[in-house]
Amino acid sequence: MIRLILTRLGLAIPTLLAISFLVFFATYLSPADPTDILLGQHATPESRAQLRHQLGLDLPPLVRYGNYVTGIVFHGDFGRSYYNNGEAVTALIKRGFPNTGTLATLALLFSLGIGIPIGILAAVKANKVIDRAAMSVALLGVAVPSFVLAPLLTLFFAVQRNLLPPMGFALGDAVRAQPQFFILPAIVLGARSAALMARMTRSAMLDVLGQDYIRTARAKGLSDGVVLFKHALKNAFPPIMTVAGTTFGYLLSGSFVVETFFQIPGLGYQSIFAIQQRDYPVIQGLALLMAFIFVVVNLIVDILYGVLDPRARAAGGKR
Repeated sequence: MIRLILTRLGLAIPTLLAISFLVFFATYLSPADPTDILLGQHATPESRAQLRHQLGLDLPPLVRYGNYVTGIVFHGDFGRSYYNNGEAVTALIKRGFPNTGTLATLALLFSLGIGIPIGILAAVKANKVIDRAAMSVALLGVAVPSFVLAPLLTLFFAVQRNLLPPMGFALGDAVRAQPQFFILPAIVLGARSAALMARMTRSAMLDVLGQDYIRTARAKGLSDGVVLFKHALKNAFPPIMTVAGTTFGYLLSGSFVVETFFQIPGLGYQSIFAIQQRDYPVIQGLALLMAFIFVVVNLIVDILYGVLDPRARAAGGKR
């Protein structure tokens, strides 16, 4: 297990460095100049040059990248926003992460609570009407994007039925104070993951239910419930858990559309604003944070996978 953890950590560092390099130079090569937005189109060349010097944009790109990485490694400094009175990027992340983390957690719970039971039911009723209906719904869930599902659910539940608020989450409010504002966004964000979870659970359960030890358990006279939940689900759980882990990373980093539509001040909302305003330090910091989240989530999944499956542990976490 220690070898597995060290192997994953050894891969994580160059992965994060490579991502930081790509993101940094992607913003550097962008044709848009942040001084155009900060000063406007009618700024003089002198004032533009002065601002570029203040922001460090006139330094050679490798020097800027070196300063950027050094600041992160030795000081935990991701730079400062070009807006918000030069607020530190870390402060922006600390303010937005609770909302994004809460939304992603609720969406994951929704996808697990809906997807796994539907997948189990479809596997048990394989090739029957229930199975076909469940997989048709799952296919629909995968096909419908968030920007379509969000207005449809808002129209039905908020406008026509008046059951939930359409939006209006205030900056700084916590889920404990306004939990109703998270329901629709969590459903919209988790719908596609629930569909994928249902299909994955069905596939894993069908694979396990066809094994010899399942037929042996049934031949011994064990009840369907014991065979299903004690033997089949236990062995189908590792691949389901792997998908759940990667899904959580996706939900944390894939809430741009949902947060923007429902006006939730999280990391996705901040990312859209930063891209619109060419706020490069914020774009780079958020991209690196998303990559770090994916690395950590995958590391946790690998560790849990190794605990549940001795073969993966012996192979150093290879799945």
